[in-house]
Amino acid sequence: MKLFKIFSVILLTLSTFFFTACNSDDDTIPKKLNEIKIGAKSFEIKNSVLIKKGTHNDITYFTLYLSSSGLTIDASEDPQGSGDILAFQINADEQTKLTEGTYTVNNQSNSSFIIEKGFHFIGFDASLGDNQTGNIDIKSGSITVTSNTNEYTITITLVDKNGTNVIGYYKGSIPILNYDAP
Repeated sequence: MKLFKIFSVILLTLSTFFFTACNSDDDTIPKKLNEIKIGAKSFEIKNSVLIKKGTHNDITYFTLYLSSSGLTIDASEDPQGSGDILAFQINADEQTKLTEGTYTVNNQSNSSFIIEKGFHFIGFDASLGDNQTGNIDIKSGSITVTSNTNEYTITITLVDKNGTNVIGYYKGSIPILNYDAP
């Protein structure tokens, strides 16, 4: 009988340990980061801007810039500072913002929900001007856009011309500027 009591206490102690060791912190979903991953490299998105380039035949042409800290883009699309950037020329069917939906890379169409072209540049430095290499075009893929009032959620699944995956996520506000030709 004494052996049974000892075994019961040990079993109860072990059961309590195992059930509390698997508490709810194992079940938490990690928060998605505002980040772009290009192969093994990545950067945190600190700046975003959507530049409205114009409207033709009910299609509005925007350029979306997502960049790291230290790099900003103004309404004339003039970069200032240095950092990393991902940019796309997007066709939307709304004139004041990006329409919710999936935009696919296709440089052969003028319809909405198209990414006409895009590029990424790791280590851009505006002070070096146009005499720098590193601008790599986007070849295929898509981005998905959802919005809630003034906040966008953008999921990025692209491939560049070198075959490197370009994936990312952004959730936040995006200032919208009208293009101001230099």
